[in-house]
Amino acid sequence: RSGSDMMASSAHSRSGFFSTSINARQQQLARESQKLKMENEIMKQLEEERKTEIAELRVKVDCRDSAIENLENTTDVLNHTVDFLRIQLDETKVQATEKETILQQEIECLKRKMSEKKKKIVTQADKLVEYQKYISELTAALEKVYGKGNTKPTASS
Repeated sequence: RSGSDMMASSAHSRSGFFSTSINARQQQLARESQKLKMENEIMKQLEEERKTEIAELRVKVDCRDSAIENLENTTDVLNHTVDFLRIQLDETKVQATEKETILQQEIECLKRKMSEKKKKIVTQADKLVEYQKYISELTAALEKVYGKGNTKPTASS
């Protein structure tokens, strides 16, 4: 072979080598580009999933915050109700104590009146016995005066 053939062959072979090398590099770049695109897609998908999860967590947190606020409001209302009921109970206790005192006084007054009436009843019963005795004595005296017979006083005597 001549030197020029060899050179041409060598140039051709180098050009084929570079061409193959360039094609291989282009294919590698294409694969890397494809890989980067897939990674970007995966990253976008992961980012979307993360955003969705964050949004869901925010909703949960908002719901919990709302529930806590409602519980706090309910607690405040219940505390006010308990305070109100405590005040009412204290007032009721005072009123009950006052009424009990008044009723005790009325009971004592009624007991005194009853005792006085019992004394009057005893006195009247004693007087009744005395009057019955007196009537018996008068009846006996009248019987003596008019005699024990059938002689009865008349309206003219």
